[in-house]
Amino acid sequence: QLPPQLAAGLTPGGAVRLRAAMVRILAVVLHLCAALGISAVAPPQSVLAHSGSRPGDAWHKGVRWTAASFPSPIEDPKRCNRGIASHVCDPENLIPSNYVDLLDHRLENLAAASHTEVCPSKGWQVYVAVLQGMDEVFLSKFSTLDEAFHAFATSLGHQWGVFGGKCQNAVVVVYSVSNEYMVVQPDEGAGARLEFPPDLIKHVARSALRGFRGSPYEAVAIAVDKLSAIVDGNLNVQTLAIDRATIFIYVLVTCFGFTGAILSLCCVYDTVLHCRHQARFRRCYKKIERIHNVFMQRPGEMPLCCACVDFLPHKPSDGRAAPNVVVFLCGHRLHTDCANAMFARAGTSSTQCPMCTLPDQPASDGSNDDAKSFFLHSLQKEFPDIITQYQVGRWRLAHTEIWLSELEQPRYKSIWKPEGSS
Repeated sequence: QLPPQLAAGLTPGGAVRLRAAMVRILAVVLHLCAALGISAVAPPQSVLAHSGSRPGDAWHKGVRWTAASFPSPIEDPKRCNRGIASHVCDPENLIPSNYVDLLDHRLENLAAASHTEVCPSKGWQVYVAVLQGMDEVFLSKFSTLDEAFHAFATSLGHQWGVFGGKCQNAVVVVYSVSNEYMVVQPDEGAGARLEFPPDLIKHVARSALRGFRGSPYEAVAIAVDKLSAIVDGNLNVQTLAIDRATIFIYVLVTCFGFTGAILSLCCVYDTVLHCRHQARFRRCYKKIERIHNVFMQRPGEMPLCCACVDFLPHKPSDGRAAPNVVVFLCGHRLHTDCANAMFARAGTSSTQCPMCTLPDQPASDGSNDDAKSFFLHSLQKEFPDIITQYQVGRWRLAHTEIWLSELEQPRYKSIWKPEGSS
């Protein structure tokens, strides 16, 4: 109401306009106080009516709730954005109204279809409180978030008059969006504790939080589904233990299977490497055996390429030069590709014979010794792990029979043996 002194100096129309302006200003101030978390006295319903706001729209946005300030869906459904007494209180419109109606309908059906041991004629009453955030001062009174939420839910149950009754058939679910936390609090009576043991209650809350995908309705709906399963007998301590054991066995089998697959791949890899190691030695042995067989034959033109130790193509019967063979002035012959590759690596002229320009040549008494030296250098470059520099120096003037007798396969280094182990 306007002060009498101010109202006396205004016309009736001016007084109405001034009163409407004051109402709008007061509504804006109250909205700013709520957004900043400043507690304020609840405005009368006339102010909300004049400002055009619905209860719960502007007044409750951004409020940090305590158990004392949170409205009751039974005694004060309008502040919970419900037309009549309800099982759900969502004063900040965090869940669309049509989804709240759906939750309310499901909870009513749950109460009608279930029964309790103390009061068989009355079913389980589940009430849901959805809020944006909890008051920081209230939270600071507790050491953990879980203790604070349990105290909040217990206080709501007593404040709403659903806890402590004869039937002990009430459960309060509290979900905070900003805290990203949910608690399911049954009545403190023995009947509720027997129906909803702590392990099951924690499972319900954790399942709801894991299933949260951005909408508070999803988390609350999962919690309601789990509570319905408990009441129906489809979810209990035994089935929960079986599910956990199944998950544990599944994870264990998966880990063993994965480990077995890795070990199998490693075994296959090690076997392939071992086979390649043996094949490499056999290839080296066959080349030395080929050299030995050539030197054991009667003297004549060398039929082997001294670079790759493969046979050179035969000369055509018409006297033309053999294809893909280069013949130097000294008489040595190589595959054309082998000679070009050697010249490219050494950077020498293509007119010089690589066999005649081999460095560190010891004194020899024939072309066979020159060929042996070149064969050994070629084999040592191709198989450095099988033929060492010491063997090259020792075998230059030795008979090829000694090459075969002294050739030894190097020990294979398995991936299963650490470096340096015997």
